[in-house]
Amino acid sequence: METKSGKWKGGSLLVIGVIVLAAFNVKRLDQQTVSLEDAIASGQIKMQANSLGRYSDESVLLKIQNSTPSVLKVKVKAGTMFAPADEGEQTLITIDDQFIVLQPKSANQLNLKAYCTEASDRCPSDEGAFTLATNKNSELSKLVAFVRGKSISAQCYQDAIWAVTDARPISNIQATTAVEKEMRKYIATITNKPDTWYTTPQSRMLDANRNIQQETVVVKGMITFTCDKGSVVHQELVKKNGDLMYKSDKTNTIQSGKVDFSFTVKVRGWEKGEYAVRVMAGTKELTSYPFAI
Repeated sequence: METKSGKWKGGSLLVIGVIVLAAFNVKRLDQQTVSLEDAIASGQIKMQANSLGRYSDESVLLKIQNSTPSVLKVKVKAGTMFAPADEGEQTLITIDDQFIVLQPKSANQLNLKAYCTEASDRCPSDEGAFTLATNKNSELSKLVAFVRGKSISAQCYQDAIWAVTDARPISNIQATTAVEKEMRKYIATITNKPDTWYTTPQSRMLDANRNIQQETVVVKGMITFTCDKGSVVHQELVKKNGDLMYKSDKTNTIQSGKVDFSFTVKVRGWEKGEYAVRVMAGTKELTSYPFAI
């Protein structure tokens, strides 16, 4: 549209738009992405890491000061380890890439998601100092690489790490999604342990000394068996030596030859050891599924 002065208003707006866009592009180009380790080594940033008093999920408070005149996007890479000042406390590791953006000559902070790699040590004290450490566990490095970019729950992450670093049972990993089940099978492969048919969810708490106390509360999994149509079956729980602990009063009449059913038993307070669930047709054992707590 032409004004009385003969200048194009639309053209002026277009020029202004180009200038604004150019300024935006310059600002974008001025931003640098750099790893936490490289930024510290080059003197671009100063870092302070402190415990949030937890051993998993959001557990590290990361404070960073940008010493440069540029916008920095700092990448905390998956596999970054944080070692506590107190060697009796747990070292934590990040499982996925996390980022924090810093404006020029300014500071910012981030609650980092990191997970315990030493189940038998004490939970890090609130506000305790961390320093960067090096991961020397090759199986743990394989796990970090395997889960990169995958959607996995915080609880699965922690139990997966302990299965690798502390030889905790793979059955503790409560894999519910296809991705989590794939991860559990992978851990069984790299640790050379069986991926059990059952899952053993844990109840955990910190004692007065910040040690993790845990107990298996439930055993659950899928059981499959075959029998003649019309068979009347029931369940029994036995110890490893065959001693009968429990016999179900409930019976089921089978309508097909193959049966799949979900098994769940509460085991809080049980003695640690090996057990089995048996599916019986009268006095005949149709199948037996062993489990440990």
